[in-house]
Amino acid sequence: TDLDARVLTVIGRHPDGVRAVDVGNELGIDWRRVLEATRNLIAAGAVEQVDQHFYLAAKAGPQW
Repeated sequence: TDLDARVLTVIGRHPDGVRAVDVGNELGIDWRRVLEATRNLIAAGAVEQVDQHFYLAAKAGPQW
């Protein structure tokens, strides 16, 4: 969806991870709307979640 794409763009701007509330603030939307988009992106393999932070899948985990 359009929201998924916008959320993915914001997550991509934060290589050190970003919380849903911060994504919502950047997009000017309630952070709870971000959660549905992140669930879709995680299911698609585009995003990973570590604790409360979201990362692009290629950026998640230790950086070797």
